[in-house]
Amino acid sequence: MKKLIAVLVLGTIVFACGAPKVAVTAMQPDPVQVPVKIASPAEDGPKPLAFALEEGKSLYENDCAKCHGLYKPTDFTREEWGPIMAKMQIKARITDEETASIYNYILSGLQ
Repeated sequence: MKKLIAVLVLGTIVFACGAPKVAVTAMQPDPVQVPVKIASPAEDGPKPLAFALEEGKSLYENDCAKCHGLYKPTDFTREEWGPIMAKMQIKARITDEETASIYNYILSGLQ
């Protein structure tokens, strides 16, 4: 009788460990992804300096901080920032406009 119980317990354990695990969760609909459009004061014309620097700061803090800590603009010289920005543009897959915005923000901190 003890052998039978031991075999049943062992069989239950083996069966439980080998059975696929399926988690039951409440299904939720995917939220609708609507791209956020940041309105600029003049859509067709050049952006005011303050708006452009704010945009560069936002991009720098949000995009660059995804992969590494943020550097102070004074950590590198103007000449050192150029190649850094070129390399990071490729790695971060950001546009020329976004790169220029970030670069202008960084250079504004050097003055």
